[in-house]
Amino acid sequence: MPLSLEEVKSGIDSNLRYNGMPIAVTLQNANLIMSNLIAEGEVETAGGYYAPKKFIEDSKHDIEYLAVFRKLRDYCIAHAILFTEIGSSDVADAVISKGGVQAHVIIYSSISGMRDVRLVNGIKTFIVFIDEEVEQSFMEKLFSSYGEQAELLKIGISYSYIKLINTNELDQLLF
Repeated sequence: MPLSLEEVKSGIDSNLRYNGMPIAVTLQNANLIMSNLIAEGEVETAGGYYAPKKFIEDSKHDIEYLAVFRKLRDYCIAHAILFTEIGSSDVADAVISKGGVQAHVIIYSSISGMRDVRLVNGIKTFIVFIDEEVEQSFMEKLFSSYGEQAELLKIGISYSYIKLINTNELDQLLF
């Protein structure tokens, strides 16, 4: 999973030493380090999270997708919602469940798009975006699009089988 700036700082504080003494950095210093690594093309960032380019390539997902999944993962852990890991379902990016009720989560990335949505009878589907701007852009494209997948999404949204939320609205993951 990508790391927040605070986690990067903590990792530096805990693991790097100079003459046997731990190195302590401020958030501002950690930010400067990450900015330099981004400028050198070694690290990518999205939604307040950072990941090495090699890690992103190995995951076969882009940084925006990974940042959304990280935020979803953190929310599920904090709210005792069970969730599947990336790649463990062929119908959703994550299957979440609480109290015996399941829902499918599809992650939309402005970089790579999203997988095709398959509606399953009795299971709600959430499409999660990194922020409101990406969500609005998706809606504009969707309602000017035609084709089987676009029409399925429009119908699913209008009948509330599909709910669109961004990572600032994860409390709307209602079953």
